[in-house]
Amino acid sequence: MSEKFDYDLIIIGSGAAGMSAARAAAASKIRVAIIENELVGSKSDIYRVAQLSASDIANQYYEAKKFLQLSNNQDTLT
Repeated sequence: MSEKFDYDLIIIGSGAAGMSAARAAAASKIRVAIIENELVGSKSDIYRVAQLSASDIANQYYEAKKFLQLSNNQDTLT
């Protein structure tokens, strides 16, 4: 027996970044699936945040804004 799944977004990892992305997407009525091989909510991403440079953060913001505009036809990222 095979099951069919229908998601708009699949997030790999449920660390801080994955959970934040999932919450934001779900709040926008996007159907989300999270794939995790550890316990949900692992802390691995929290330690990496301190290593991000300003250009990394700016690039991630730009990519997130572009994704939201394409998927939701929104022109603002809050």
